Amino acid sequence: KYWSSVCSNTDVPVLNLPYDYPATNSKSYNGDKIGYFMQKETFEKLQDLAKSLNVSEYTLFLTALYIVLYKYTDLIVASPFAGRSFEELSNVIGMFVNNIILRKNIEVTSSVSDLLKSVQNTVTNSLSNQPYPYEFIAKKLNNNPSLLDIVLTYQNTKKDEYKIDDATLELI
Repeated sequence: KYWSSVCSNTDVPVLNLPYDYPATNSKSYNGDKIGYFMQKETFEKLQDLAKSLNVSEYTLFLTALYIVLYKYTDLIVASPFAGRSFEELSNVIGMFVNNIILRKNIEVTSSVSDLLKSVQNTVTNSLSNQPYPYEFIAKKLNNNPSLLDIVLTYQNTKKDEYKIDDATLELI
């Protein structure tokens, strides 16, 4: 029910960005990625900001993406999350990634603070409904590829120290 309300077959928006080259009418699955490695000091400032606003760093970055793109389209952003929401899977070897759909309709009159809270609510609701596989959602929508036009992947995995059993590896 939740996913039906988020993206019904009749109102899945088509991404309509300005292009720097002529767009074709045929849909392809060729894409690209933009990676960014942030300086530690900058990230720490953003962590402090997120904490002061009572949202996650992920929500902060997702909200920034929504703000950049909101004037072009009703926004659906997909995001991969670890699909280990069941205790039975905690010791199973394998990759259990599920894309979740994060749809946001931005009100122009919203403050950034209100938008952050709204995006946090969207993320929380989508995560609580994560066990429903993305493939089922896509199938119900006749495999509409527009659900994956924008994908946000947030990885904050760099550590200064790794521990394996009794051994410790410290990055210098």
